[in-house]
Amino acid sequence: MAYAICTPSEGLYTVDDNNTTTDCMLIENGIILATGSLEQVHEFWSAYKPDVSLKVFQTPPSSIIVPGLADAHGHILQWGYKVQLPLEDCTSIDDQAVPSRSSKCTRRPYSLDRGNGLGSK
Repeated sequence: MAYAICTPSEGLYTVDDNNTTTDCMLIENGIILATGSLEQVHEFWSAYKPDVSLKVFQTPPSSIIVPGLADAHGHILQWGYKVQLPLEDCTSIDDQAVPSRSSKCTRRPYSLDRGNGLGSK
């Protein structure tokens, strides 16, 4: 799938020292093929695939685009705490404070010595 995404006033930030901001970028299958004005992107696309129409998305005014910026991270310690004490099935504050045998909210056994983090015994 190919598409162009454009901002109203050079709100797209690049890593090009000579052209740090621009209006649009052309993307095909997750790869940035071209950047520039909408006209420049259309010219590139017409030469690249003349028989295929190009979908263009416009961002709202005052938006910015930062290609390639991803916040991929995990909360491993929080997951470990959840495994040790699951609270999603608790029905009362008392269940959360002192899980009872009759409650769905019970402590699960865990181990740190299995070589793969927190896991059930």
